[in-house]
Amino acid sequence: MIAALTSDVSSSDVTDLSSVTLDPTSISFTEKNDTATIIATVLDESGSVDSDASVTFTSDDYSIASVSGNGQTAIVTALSSGTAIITASSGEKDAACEVTVSLKTR
Repeated sequence: MIAALTSDVSSSDVTDLSSVTLDPTSISFTEKNDTATIIATVLDESGSVDSDASVTFTSDDYSIASVSGNGQTAIVTALSSGTAIITASSGEKDAACEVTVSLKTR
C-alpha cells in the first residue's frame, strides 16, 4: 500500500510551476527508525519560491523507508535494509531523494 500526504491548495496554484527540488537528494541510514528531514522547494515560472504550492511525498518502497509530510517538509524513517526513492510532487513537476538503508547487524 502506498500512502500519500498532501496539503490543500487549489489546482490553479500549481499549474504555473517551473520546478521542484529536494534537499537533500540522498540519505543514508544505519539504524532502524532513524529519521531525516527533507525539504521541497517549489519554484513558479518566474523562478520565485512558491511556499503555498501543494507537495505530495511518496516512497517507492514503504518496507524500506517511510515518508510523512506536512506542507513542503517531510520526515523519512528507515525501516529495513535496501534502497527506496522518495518523490516530492507538485503539479506535474517532481524531484527525488534516494534513501539507502544499511542496518547494522548485531
